Amino acid sequence: TNAMDEAAALADELAILVDGAVMARGTPAEVVGAGATGTVIRFRFAEGVPPPPDALMNAGRSTPDGAVELHTVEPVRTLHDLTEWALAHDVELLELSARPRSLEEAYLELVGAART
Repeated sequence: TNAMDEAAALADELAILVDGAVMARGTPAEVVGAGATGTVIRFRFAEGVPPPPDALMNAGRSTPDGAVELHTVEPVRTLHDLTEWALAHDVELLELSARPRSLEEAYLELVGAART
């Protein structure tokens, strides 16, 4: 399947294929661990707010729905730096969340790495 949410929920084991080559194999948790490390920190802030410092944004991207996602292997430090910036600039971090990377993100990372 190419539905990663379905695969993560139903599969005992899976393999990620890229151009016919097996890039990762194991349980969904093992594949996520092999293909993607770290945490995704997601938030929004109001328009007109100065952007977070480059040191934070270098690990991030804007999403189509206007949120910011930071990918980090140091979630505590990144959250500290983000909230320190927000407090210093009186910025409310809307919808702030932190979660492990998903199987979909691991898949995309593996495909990207295989094709570079």
